Amino acid sequence: MKFFYFVSLIAAAGYLLAFLPKLRTRREPVAYWGCWIYLAANAIYWAIYALRYYFHF
Repeated sequence: MKFFYFVSLIAAAGYLLAFLPKLRTRREPVAYWGCWIYLAANAIYWAIYALRYYFHF
């Protein structure tokens, strides 16, 4: 399961790297913003996880 989690993270980041330089009108807006939201949610999740793990909240 962790393998697919990291594959999805790499795929979302790869999509953003591939389509970030394109014009805004040529991108798929749902996929573009979905990838940003997915990566931001993962960053928030791991930040909270790290705080709870290291500071025992």
